Amino acid sequence: MIQKLIKRVVLLLFSLFSANAMFSQQADTVHKTKFEPAFDFDQRFNYMQNRWANVWGYREGVIIKGKYKVGIGEYYMNENVTELPIPKDINPNYPVSQNQQLYYGTVYFEPFLFRHEYLEASLVFEAGYGRTVNTFKDADDGVVYDNYNRYFVPVGAGVSINLKFPALFGWHALRWFGINICGGYRSSIAQGDPVHNYNGAYWSISTAIFLDRMFEDIFLKKHKSTD
Repeated sequence: MIQKLIKRVVLLLFSLFSANAMFSQQADTVHKTKFEPAFDFDQRFNYMQNRWANVWGYREGVIIKGKYKVGIGEYYMNENVTELPIPKDINPNYPVSQNQQLYYGTVYFEPFLFRHEYLEASLVFEAGYGRTVNTFKDADDGVVYDNYNRYFVPVGAGVSINLKFPALFGWHALRWFGINICGGYRSSIAQGDPVHNYNGAYWSISTAIFLDRMFEDIFLKKHKSTD
């Protein structure tokens, strides 16, 4: 399992640097000011407890000198699941229904591997704090057997790729949007939940909004026109 993951990471990095070599032949027309706003939708699919869980989130921050991003992220999960470990004080013969929720925030540091007009890639390092809420009910009458709200301290690392749309058919605003593809691994370095395991890989494909391009097109060009 670990060897396959390492091979995939190496293949992905090789592909990224190959793409960088190809795009570096073109002029990089990205205007880099000292500070630019950044925003990303970040709907993740996290592998934990032998299943893929849907985690909703977003990130907001600042691009500094066109070299890296720093910012915060907020994430939320709410799922009804059936195949999770059951606390020891609950009779396993009961018809148990389980609801699992995660609420957590992160701070992140994201250095760019390269950054071009239509393609950019970066590494993502993050750490945070949140809560895990688990409720165990009778599947028939809804009687709650157990409910607990415990702390959760995640850290993670991954690779993020942004594909940027060009301005087509005179629609200049199209270049403010694109597609983000992200993958990595999240680990819980501390938690109060004695039952569940929150370690696992994650991947994401979501809409990207490039506030730096919007800032460049609206504010910087307007400022230049008034000089």
